[in-house]
Amino acid sequence: MKIQYAAILLIAGILAFAPTLKADDPAAAEAEKEKHIAHLFVVMHMEELQKQILLQTINMIIDLRRKEKPQVPAKFWEDAKRVLNDEFSNSMQSMERGRTIVYAHHYSDDDIKGLTAFYESPLGQKMVKETPGITTDMLAVGKAWGYEVGARAVQRLKEIAKQKGYAI
Repeated sequence: MKIQYAAILLIAGILAFAPTLKADDPAAAEAEKEKHIAHLFVVMHMEELQKQILLQTINMIIDLRRKEKPQVPAKFWEDAKRVLNDEFSNSMQSMERGRTIVYAHHYSDDDIKGLTAFYESPLGQKMVKETPGITTDMLAVGKAWGYEVGARAVQRLKEIAKQKGYAI
C-alpha cells in the first residue's frame, strides 16, 4: 500500500509540473524565435524605415525616368509615384514575412535577443533615428559616385570602340 501511495504521489507530482517542463519542440522554438524577431522589428522601427527607404527609392527612380523622358507630362509622373507607393505600401505584410525568414536564417535566437538589447539601448535608438538621414545621404553619395565612375567607363568604352572601328 505504501508503494502504491508513493507511486500515486510521484505520478501526481510529474503531472503537476509537466506543463512547466520544456520539451524539445522545434516548431515551438521557431515560433518563439519569430516572436523575438517581430519584437526586434518593432524596436528597430523597421516598417517606418522601410517605408521611408521605399519612398526615397521611388522618388529617385521616377526622377531618373523623368529626365530620360522629358516629353511625358508631369501629371503622369505624379500618378506613377502615387501608384507605386500604394502598391508597395499595401504589400508590406508580405515583405515583413520575407524579412522574418531572412533574419531567422541568418541569426540565432540569442543573436536576435542581443540585437534587440542593442536597439533598445540609447545608441541603438540613435541609430534608428539617424538611419533615414544616413540612407538619404548615402543615396546622394552613391549617385554622385555612380555618375563619376559611369562617365569614366563610358569614355573608356568609346575609346575602345573607336580603336576597333565600332560606331557607338
